[in-house]
Amino acid sequence: MNHLFALVIAALLAGCGTQPPRVVNILIPCEVTPPEKPDSAFSALQIDADELDYSQALHIDRIRNRQYQKELEAAIQACR
Repeated sequence: MNHLFALVIAALLAGCGTQPPRVVNILIPCEVTPPEKPDSAFSALQIDADELDYSQALHIDRIRNRQYQKELEAAIQACR
């Protein structure tokens, strides 16, 4: 009887040691301030602007928007 009791206790204690560790996700609020959206050079053009002005404004907007996108992606990565 004592051997059976000791065997049961040993089996119970062995079962406790084989449990995988639990992963607990803790949510932390993100403290990153988003970058300011750039002003559009295209929308600031006058109605009588020529094609060169439109082309230059679109090029400037593209550069500004790429930089804004990079800043947004950095802010998102900082929150992960």
